[in-house]
Amino acid sequence: MRLVDLGNYDLVAAMREPGCPLCRVLSEADVREMDAFVEQAGSLPETFSTFCDRGGFCREHAWLFHRRAALSLTGVPVAHMYEALVRRDIAHLERLAVAVERPHGGRRAESLLDRRSCLPCERSRERLRAKSEAMVGALEEEAVQSVYLASEGLCIQHLDTVGAEALRRNGRVAAFLIRDLRGRLEDLARRLSEYERTRDYRYSGERTDFDAWTDVVRSYVGEQYVTD
Repeated sequence: MRLVDLGNYDLVAAMREPGCPLCRVLSEADVREMDAFVEQAGSLPETFSTFCDRGGFCREHAWLFHRRAALSLTGVPVAHMYEALVRRDIAHLERLAVAVERPHGGRRAESLLDRRSCLPCERSRERLRAKSEAMVGALEEEAVQSVYLASEGLCIQHLDTVGAEALRRNGRVAAFLIRDLRGRLEDLARRLSEYERTRDYRYSGERTDFDAWTDVVRSYVGEQYVTD
């Protein structure tokens, strides 16, 4: 019997926790990255420059940056980085205003602030690809499959990515995921049907499952797990 690759330990450990293991691992990686960003506070020139050139973070990562700075009891990293971004945008708008006022100023700008994609989002996508490959590798082990069966499983959003990787690499793992997902979905369908039935006042006293409507959303899109 082959031993489980220790590089996949975080995934296997996350299967023993509530919720989608990939949601948990990726959320924790996002938090670690943002904590490093708070600690650096723009002290690394390449990080500072990239932040400004890309127009800061997306909504999700900007507020994560804010929350992690607040947990460190300082607003300095946020103020420092965004002051530089504000000044960059002002300078950009001044140049754009001059260009717009010219009757034949060459190619027209397509946006006011020339935003680029959020760097943490790109890194999150890279981590998702790497972890999806690792998850397929881990699920080749029967011991890991047993742990997975006892877990809440992957959310549908992440299962689609991992499943696509399994379909490319290992049909046995793909078949395992298909069987398991079908069983979980059938259980959700039963719970939702029962929830709907017991909404009728005649049967409301029989209702024992109050979480089906929440669990189905969690099953499809997962959750964010941020360690405070």
